[in-house]
Amino acid sequence: MLVYALFLVIAGEVFHLPWRSWINDAVLARALPTAIITALGCLLLVWGRRRYALDPAPASRLQPGPWHRRWPQVATVGLLITPLLVFVTAIDVTANGQTRSLISATAWIASLLAVINIALVEEVLYRYVLMGRLLKVGCHPVAALLLQAGLFMLAHGKSAMVGPHAIAWYFNLSVTLGLLYWLTRSIWVPIAFHFCIDLLVAQTGPVSYWMTHRLVDSLRFDWTSVTASILMVVNIACVLGILRRQRATPTSPGGSGVNPAPSYNPPLWMPLSPPRRPPPPPMRWARPPDARSANFPMN
Repeated sequence: MLVYALFLVIAGEVFHLPWRSWINDAVLARALPTAIITALGCLLLVWGRRRYALDPAPASRLQPGPWHRRWPQVATVGLLITPLLVFVTAIDVTANGQTRSLISATAWIASLLAVINIALVEEVLYRYVLMGRLLKVGCHPVAALLLQAGLFMLAHGKSAMVGPHAIAWYFNLSVTLGLLYWLTRSIWVPIAFHFCIDLLVAQTGPVSYWMTHRLVDSLRFDWTSVTASILMVVNIACVLGILRRQRATPTSPGGSGVNPAPSYNPPLWMPLSPPRRPPPPPMRWARPPDARSANFPMN
């Protein structure tokens, strides 16, 4: 945790360096520190893999019945495609050719690097480190989801507290990102989802990280409100599925009666104990131990 805190301090110092006095191009002066921080974030992601990464075992192996075995995959696909479908449906007027001609390749690349940097840093901190560590020490998945979602919402400050809509948007989005990480056991899935969300938000409203013109001029409806409502329903269904899974005690496919590993990861210093098996039956003797044979000397 100290290493990642140091990373945040270094990132802040890198962004506060006088890049504009060193580089004449304003967009390039903003893109270069973003690229440096993104590269450092990738290195830290690889460095902390043993300590924070979850086991790659599929989350569906504990499902008791054949119909319920595929719900994590279905929920993952639903969470991934919902924002994109709602956004495409909400588009009313796109940018005209004159506006698109003003978008330079340098500004577009710099904006994409900024979106990648935000998605990478936030997912590494809140899902990979915080949620991953909570699951490693045996925290319940639902408790880990809610805790990281609350901290994620509070970390966004005033932008997440302007009203019920903003609170619902940030909280449901954070729960969705945590569910994607828990269901897929891969940090790259929530990073890609976070990148897509920030990219779509940048096309519909003014944001600080987007340094060029937007591609959408107007919307038919507020796509973030509809997306937050749909994600809330899917999140509740997934949380209920997790709770049901935690209460279930299925046996292994072979019918041996040995319970599989729990859905969370045990602490690194506490490996899983071997399953307790029934004691072997007592040995059967051909005769009682005190029986005397014909060769016994006192017979």
